Amino acid sequence: MKTTMTELAEEIAKQVVAEVNTYVVGHDYLLSRGKKLRAKKRSSLTFKG
Repeated sequence: MKTTMTELAEEIAKQVVAEVNTYVVGHDYLLSRGKKLRAKKRSSLTFKG
Protein backbone atom coordinates (compact mmCIF):
# COMPACT_ATOMS: atom_id res chain seq x y z
CA MET A 1 0.00 0.00 0.00
CA LYS A 2 2.80 2.41 0.88
CA THR A 3 4.41 2.20 -2.56
CA THR A 4 1.13 2.77 -4.39
CA MET A 5 0.29 5.70 -2.08
CA THR A 6 3.73 7.19 -2.74
CA GLU A 7 3.28 6.74 -6.47
CA LEU A 8 -0.16 8.32 -6.28
CA ALA A 9 1.22 11.26 -4.32
CA GLU A 10 4.03 11.69 -6.88
CA GLU A 11 1.53 11.63 -9.75
CA ILE A 12 -0.63 14.26 -8.05
CA ALA A 13 2.43 16.40 -7.35
CA LYS A 14 3.49 16.14 -11.01
CA GLN A 15 0.03 17.18 -12.18
CA VAL A 16 -0.10 20.14 -9.77
CA VAL A 17 3.35 21.31 -10.84
CA ALA A 18 2.40 21.01 -14.51
CA GLU A 19 -0.81 22.99 -13.96
CA VAL A 20 1.00 25.69 -12.00
CA ASN A 21 3.71 25.92 -14.66
CA THR A 22 1.19 26.30 -17.50
CA TYR A 23 -0.73 28.89 -15.47
CA VAL A 24 2.42 30.88 -14.66
CA VAL A 25 3.65 30.72 -18.25
CA GLY A 26 0.25 31.80 -19.57
CA HIS A 27 0.06 34.60 -17.02
CA ASP A 28 3.55 35.85 -17.93
CA TYR A 29 2.61 35.67 -21.61
CA LEU A 30 -0.52 37.74 -21.06
CA LEU A 31 1.38 40.26 -18.94
CA SER A 32 4.11 40.66 -21.54
CA ARG A 33 1.49 41.01 -24.29
CA GLY A 34 -0.32 43.66 -22.25
CA LYS A 35 2.92 45.56 -21.70
CA LYS A 36 3.72 45.41 -25.42
CA LEU A 37 0.25 46.64 -26.35
CA ARG A 38 0.51 49.49 -23.87
CA ALA A 39 3.94 50.39 -25.19
CA LYS A 40 2.55 50.43 -28.74
CA LYS A 41 -0.31 52.70 -27.71
CA ARG A 42 2.10 55.02 -25.93
CA SER A 43 4.47 55.22 -28.89
CA SER A 44 1.61 55.85 -31.34
CA LEU A 45 0.34 58.66 -29.12
CA THR A 46 3.77 60.26 -28.98
CA PHE A 47 4.09 59.98 -32.77
CA LYS A 48 0.75 61.74 -33.23
CA GLY A 49 1.70 64.42 -30.70
